[in-house]
Amino acid sequence: MNIVILSGNLVRDPEIKYAKSGVAVCTFTVAQEEFRKGGKSYVHYIECVAFGKQAEAISNNLGKGSKVFVQGSIDQQRWENNEGKKRSKLQVKAFSVEFGARANQGGGGGHQPPAGDSSGPLPESPLDSDDIPF
Repeated sequence: MNIVILSGNLVRDPEIKYAKSGVAVCTFTVAQEEFRKGGKSYVHYIECVAFGKQAEAISNNLGKGSKVFVQGSIDQQRWENNEGKKRSKLQVKAFSVEFGARANQGGGGGHQPPAGDSSGPLPESPLDSDDIPF
């Protein structure tokens, strides 16, 4: 089973690009704080990606400091750099993102409805590996 659930705040404004096929691809980074014994806390920066209408909703409605609740799956990207060295990175492929208030908006800012339909099986990426715009 490959399911990730996290909440936190956006580190920067989401970045949206469009694949050759016209599918919207939105990347965003969530800062998630972990509290440990002794009162210490650590912040994890987790890169996330969303596709289609959900990507556009995220881009149009969220910005740096926005609180989010993300449900998705871990996805590993692999490639070779210009020197032929194999590289990889992990990211969360979001299938549901709930919106909270931006940090600078104040107020309670309850959750908005999810930006995508999370019912049913996890979606596959609508892109071929050659179609990824970054």
